[in-house]
Amino acid sequence: MQFGTEDVTGVEIFLVFSRSGYYAVMQCAEGAPGVPVVLPVKVAGNLLEIEAPLRKENDSGCPASKFLGTIEEAGLKGSFEGTEWPGFLKRGGSYWQ
Repeated sequence: MQFGTEDVTGVEIFLVFSRSGYYAVMQCAEGAPGVPVVLPVKVAGNLLEIEAPLRKENDSGCPASKFLGTIEEAGLKGSFEGTEWPGFLKRGGSYWQ
């Protein structure tokens, strides 16, 4: 995510592992930050699929479609189905840090 001239836009995705498998903590912003959501992740090699956040159940600000991506050394390349957003997410510190 980044701060523009007057608002916050973008996506942050944190991948975490638990005894139940992989999960993503995802937060999207288009004007203002949405509510972070925790979603199951399917991982196969360097490919991942994050379940779709349901807008009716939360106010995540993320599209109500799966996120499909490829984990690369420099970051995460991917987008929500039916869009080209966000494209490439660089590894690094959070917007909130």
